[in-house]
Amino acid sequence: DLRIALGIDTWNVYGVSYGSRLALTVLRDRPQGIRSVVLDSVSPPANNIVEKWWSAPAGSFDAIFAACAAQPACAAAYPNLGADFTAAVNRLDRTPVVVQAKDESGAPATVNIDGYAFAYTVIMASERGDASGVPGMIANIARGDPGAVAAAYLALRGSPKFVGLGGMGLALTVFCAESANLTTEAA
Repeated sequence: DLRIALGIDTWNVYGVSYGSRLALTVLRDRPQGIRSVVLDSVSPPANNIVEKWWSAPAGSFDAIFAACAAQPACAAAYPNLGADFTAAVNRLDRTPVVVQAKDESGAPATVNIDGYAFAYTVIMASERGDASGVPGMIANIARGDPGAVAAAYLALRGSPKFVGLGGMGLALTVFCAESANLTTEAA
């Protein structure tokens, strides 16, 4: 309907993550006028996001911990990285920390770090292409120093890749509306 209202005869559809689900649905239900489709980080319509929500991040965390353990210097510096991460997430869930920091422009900023914000910051920091600082960030917050996490959070906040944290209410609403009926409370 949007394509027609805009007077566009054909268009290219680009879907990333959840957007790939939308692109596949449009391709299935309304293929008229679609010239090409690009799918990036596919979330297939048959995938129940409610049940699979944490499997991808869990795999990312496991990969970070395994990569550190496989490098002698990292393993020596952070011998309990996985346990430290889990303990920090649980502690921050119970008692979030509020950090006063400066953003990249030098302006003062207040950063509220709970378990979810910490875990998501670790995921996004590791996806930016240089995960070398992630073990230190985990170790610092595990020792009670949230400065590195606050700095990473603020650096990522302006990044298009980090927008997901700001839209989690919307995302969870959509996921639950579309997938909750496909699962059980226990699952």
